[in-house]
Parts: sequence; structure tokens; C-alpha cells
Amino acid sequence: MLNKVLNSLPEMANESYRIEYQPQLVEDTVLWVIAGRLEEKSFRKERNPIYQLQNEEAREENFQVLHERWYDHLGLSEPLHKVLAIWPILKLQTHKCQVVKARSKKDVGAELYIAADTPGVTDREGRSIVIQVTPELLGQPQNLLTFLRHEFLHIVDMLDPQFGYKPHLPKSENGPTYDRFLQKRYGILWDISIDGRLHRRGWLPASVKGVHWTTFKNNFPGPQSDLEKVFGFFFNNTSPKDEELLSFCRSPETWFNTSNSESTIKGQCPLCHFPSFDLIDASTNLPSSLVAEIQNENPTWQSNEPICHQCADLYELRRYEKNLEKVRGKGYNVSQSTIRRVIVVDDDKSLLTAITSILKKRGYEVYTATEPSFCPIYLKHECKCPEGYKCTNILITDVKMPNMTGFEFLKELKSYRCKVQNIAVMSTVWEESELEYFEGVGCKILEKPFKMNELAKWLDECEKKIDPNFKLSNLPKTA
Repeated sequence: MLNKVLNSLPEMANESYRIEYQPQLVEDTVLWVIAGRLEEKSFRKERNPIYQLQNEEAREENFQVLHERWYDHLGLSEPLHKVLAIWPILKLQTHKCQVVKARSKKDVGAELYIAADTPGVTDREGRSIVIQVTPELLGQPQNLLTFLRHEFLHIVDMLDPQFGYKPHLPKSENGPTYDRFLQKRYGILWDISIDGRLHRRGWLPASVKGVHWTTFKNNFPGPQSDLEKVFGFFFNNTSPKDEELLSFCRSPETWFNTSNSESTIKGQCPLCHFPSFDLIDASTNLPSSLVAEIQNENPTWQSNEPICHQCADLYELRRYEKNLEKVRGKGYNVSQSTIRRVIVVDDDKSLLTAITSILKKRGYEVYTATEPSFCPIYLKHECKCPEGYKCTNILITDVKMPNMTGFEFLKELKSYRCKVQNIAVMSTVWEESELEYFEGVGCKILEKPFKMNELAKWLDECEKKIDPNFKLSNLPKTA
């Protein structure tokens, strides 16, 4: 591993802090960044003679030293240094930071690792930060800086005693469905708190508030006025606490104005056990076969008991996936000659996962990105597909994303004549000018929250129009 010893903080006069990079990641990043630059000739002039070294160990050592030096020369180490300097608690409470290559985009992130109690090892020595990134992300300093601020502020909360972080959410007697919903809600609320604090420091655009508000109201039903107040509390809170996040996730209704909520709370969903403001009659609103599946998994539930929309959507999605398996057969594979590809871009990871699951069941090769700047098409910055080739058969993108909107993303693609024709755009709120543009270029409009069957029908239409004479060009694997 590549070791870099940083200058110690005053409070750590006799300590040192290590940043360790995986050598292969450094090499891949430098090669990705240097390609096409003016400095590439100088880099190759230094690198090529190393291949002549006969001793394998010496050859690898020389490559590593070269790549480390160019990594610094290209300014790629600066974002990590900057973020560590923002929050001193990171270096005070952990002893090293490791940067390793993520196997796929879904593995990208930062985690706090705590070793088991060992005699003679201090708490700080037992804690380390591990960052998993792709070479493409590591090679874009501004995007990396945005990513690290978001990820590291989570870790700051985990280390800050005032936040009071608990590593595990309390298990409930209501079963695993309730626990999954609770974990999802907690993650959403924590992200809102994180990005609210980053926004106040000028590190995220104003649009991030609207994006989080849409996610918030879709996952926490309640009276509009109460929801706005609670959202404002968490987005604007400079000193959030774990117990506050958990309290609202478990019992949102206790945070609402009693006079507003008493008339709108419909009851508790018998499946997830969360209070709901929008219960539906399953016996009249859901297919009888779906009701039977729900009863099979929840023997004590009666079909005349209303359930929440979230549970209904969850079971409908699972049923749809099962039906696809029956039609196509488990382990369905497409031969290389008939591979079809979809790229999905959305900062809502839960929706991204759901859409990806459906696409893979249909036999698609799926590439995902949580924002346009991570998308393999965008990273190319120009259409490099040879005649008769395309980057993808289908593109599905969210519109309201923090760093670049779907509207800006598609205009960028069109500016360098990207050949993708089947495009769907997703949003809850639409600007009139943007909607007019999307419809003008033939995009499918998916208004969130949409039913997965609506997406499936559009995919059916796309598959009829896919030109078998077009081949797919190579892209870096992300999913």
C-alpha cells in the first residue's frame, strides 16, 4: 500500500496519520486522467523504459513510485487532504484512512471500521476509515470533493458524542418488514440532515433542498403543513441527534400538530406497523392473487384490513419480479449477440435498486450512476461510438438531482450527438420549459411515484424499436 504520512495536528504531537492508497487504484486513476492530456507524452516517456527492467519486483516498485508521483503532480490527492482538514475529529478519532478500488458503482462509499477490543490498543488505533471509489471518481477532483464531504460528514456524526450514534437500529417485535422500513427511513432522514448542513456551508446548490423534500414527503406521509415544519427542522438543524432521527422514523405522528393530524391519521398498517395517513383497501384495490401472496407471508392479516401504499407497492414489485422469472426462467441469460443495455441515473438509491432489479430480470446489461457526472456516457465527453455502434439502447434518468439536473445532462448528451434514442425521464415536479424540451426530443415522461408496470410497458415498446444492426460500444463496467 502507498503510505503518506501527514503532518500531525497540535493535539497529536507524538502521533502520525496515515493515508493508504491501493497501488492498482492509483495506477488506474493516473492512466485514466492522463489520457489525451498534454502531459501524457512526458508521462509515457518516463513510464515506458520501466518495462525493460528484468527484475519483476524492481519493475513493480518503479511503476508504483512513478504513479504515486504523477498522482500528486496531477493534484489528485488534494480533495482528501481538504476534507480531512475540515473536520479535525476525523484524524483525532481514527488512525488511518485507506482508499481502495470499488468493485462496482454500488460499492462506492466510505465506512468507519472499528476493530475488536484488543489489549494495549487505544480506541483511536482501533478505528480506521475505508473509502471505496472508482478510478473515474478519484480522477475528478471536484466531484470527489463533493462525494467526500457527504460521506465524511456521516462519519463525523458517528464519531461525535453529541450526535450519539448507535451502530445498530433497535430490533422490533413487529418483524423484519418493519425493521427494513425503519432502516430505509432513517437513511433518508440522515441524508437530509447531512446535505442540509453541507448546503448551509455553500457546498451544495439550492436545488438539493427540493430534491430531498420530494423524497421526504414520499416516504413520510402526513399533513402538508406538519411535514414542512419537520423537514425544515432536520434540513436546517446544525446539531442533529441520533435519537431525534430515530424518534421521527419510528413515530412520525408524535411530531405533528395534534389538531392537524388527528383528522388525517387513518391508522397503523398491519404489515409494517407504521402509522399511516393513506391506507388503502387491499381487497378492492389489489389483484386477488397479490392479496393471497400477502396473506401467505402474513398469516394473521385479513384482507379486509387496510394497508399502507408503501407495503402495497413493495409486494407489487416483488410479484412483478417473480412473474418475470416464470416467463423467462431463472438464470435467464442473453447471448452476447443479443445483449441489450440500459443506463439508469438517479440519486434515489432505493429506486435505482428497484429499477435495476427489473431490468436485469429482463436480461439487460445495466449500468447505474447516482448522478450524471458518474455516468459512463457523460464521462466520455463526446460521442466516440464508431459507425454502427451505440453506447446504450435505453437511458433512464431522474430530473431533479443535486449537482446536475437530468435536463442539463440530456442537453449535454445531445450537444455531442449521442446516438441513444430511447430515453425516459423521471420526476415529481416539472418545470414547464424542461417538460416541453423532454417531449420535443421524444422522451418518455415518468411521473414519480410511478408503477413499475408503467415502466415495463414502456420497455416493451422500446424493445420493438431496438435496431438489431446496431452494436454496443465498450463502456467501463459500473454495475
